[in-house]
Amino acid sequence: TQSDDPTKAVKSPNRVVESIRAGRFVVANPLPSYQTFSEWIWLSAEIEEGLSWLLTHAQEAGRQLSAAQDYIARYHAPATIAQQWLHVFLNEPQARVDTVSMNPNPLALRKTE
Repeated sequence: TQSDDPTKAVKSPNRVVESIRAGRFVVANPLPSYQTFSEWIWLSAEIEEGLSWLLTHAQEAGRQLSAAQDYIARYHAPATIAQQWLHVFLNEPQARVDTVSMNPNPLALRKTE
């Protein structure tokens, strides 16, 4: 499976982030970089099962997507990422903070759009 492929272990979460930002519920293979989002997306090698679940649990999927969008807005917004890169380029100590392991309350920031 894709999740067993060592070349996939270094993939970024960008596909998940952009899909959620675009308002799409994510059904994906369980790649390491996607684990941060496991609370809000379907992660399994059984993609067909995930799609079937999505079709029969649209309201729950919608709630999960909304919570995921809140998380993305707070921790993966372009301005946030730009600030993190700025810290890296300036070699500031804050750049060594591992934001991926943070487990914030996804409901702390509500989407205003």
